[in-house]
Amino acid sequence: MSENIKISIFNSKDIEGGAAVSAFRLYQGLKKIGGIDASYIVNNKKTDFNDVISAETKFQKLFCNLVGVIDKIPLMLYYNRQKSTWSNNYFPNIFLSSYLDRASYDIANVHWIGGGFFPVYMLNKIGKPLVFTLHDSWIFTGGCHLPLNCDNFIKGCGKCPQLNSNSKYDLSRLNLNKKHEVLSKIKRKIFVCPSNWLSKIASKSSVLKDFDIRVIPNGIDINSFRQIEKEVARKILGIDLNKKIILSGAKNFISDKIKGYSLFINSINLFLDKINDSQNYEIILFGASKPVNNVELRLKTNYISYLYDEVSLRLLYSAADIMVVPSITENLPNTIMESLACGTPVVAFNIGGISDLVDHKINGYLASPFDENDLVNGMLWILSSDEKHYLNISNNCKTKIIKGFSLNDQSYSYLSLFKELLK
Repeated sequence: MSENIKISIFNSKDIEGGAAVSAFRLYQGLKKIGGIDASYIVNNKKTDFNDVISAETKFQKLFCNLVGVIDKIPLMLYYNRQKSTWSNNYFPNIFLSSYLDRASYDIANVHWIGGGFFPVYMLNKIGKPLVFTLHDSWIFTGGCHLPLNCDNFIKGCGKCPQLNSNSKYDLSRLNLNKKHEVLSKIKRKIFVCPSNWLSKIASKSSVLKDFDIRVIPNGIDINSFRQIEKEVARKILGIDLNKKIILSGAKNFISDKIKGYSLFINSINLFLDKINDSQNYEIILFGASKPVNNVELRLKTNYISYLYDEVSLRLLYSAADIMVVPSITENLPNTIMESLACGTPVVAFNIGGISDLVDHKINGYLASPFDENDLVNGMLWILSSDEKHYLNISNNCKTKIIKGFSLNDQSYSYLSLFKELLK
């Protein structure tokens, strides 16, 4: 094609949250390669990029602020439901309708659209080829973003455990049927999963099992995320040069049960029981403020709030000796990708798409889910390494990202996909 392909990328937020960060990085990566004009359409905007587009009028902005509340109205029927992330996406989004009516683009690349941002029925009104990038399970479930141990989405939902429902024809069944109806009418569409794990479960779902599902890993800018000399990083951040630093964290690390904070606490206590030099270790937690009326960690702990800028993150990962990710479910975590890119080994449970990134005892340690003792084994395996062994693990971390998870490779993979859809 001689003319640039015009892509509109849709995500509820521009940089807040794992899916938003991934979508934003793809938007930036596509802009850097030839042949694409990319715009980024969001409900809530924090950046000041001109082609990151959000609500313009006061009325649209007001509606965008209310859309998440409106989306939860049907859930009022299920007052005993579990507290979990759930999206119905029924109601019209005035800002989004206005954009779709007036914008000129060749392909829509839809990412995380929950919280009412992109109503399900409007997917069929795009009128262009659709690339739907999954960051969780929502598009093939009855409304939950993380089904955990439930596999009702394979059979068609109903009797939803998260709704605490005994009805076969509950809100989850209604939502799932609507998704299947809408997606079946879209002629040109491809679904992209960042991890092999998500691709496998998506292909089993009643909604997506007959559709085209591809795997394209999320990418990271290997020029932005690269190792800084540990001593330099620590001096800039004011971290003790002589301590071994255990890093952990995520957005809402302490409050979000999915992120495994309680497992982390238990693992640290077990870790301390197995070592004799606890004064030589220190913890840094990011994405968290010091908890009130919470269990105190037995090691000195520094709390750092959520970091948006890549420079601070790069310094933090480079300053650490190890990154611990105790999550109970994950797709392809940005935190692991970022840590590895900066040469810091990762210990995590062998769940979700984590094994796509972490190679057991090569660039990190995959612990048996959810065995806290095995998580400690991984921490000891890395932290007790001699200098030569640790350097080898660290080099393996960087090699893994450079060879398989660069933003440039991801961007060109998407470009090929776009061209395929437009033929």
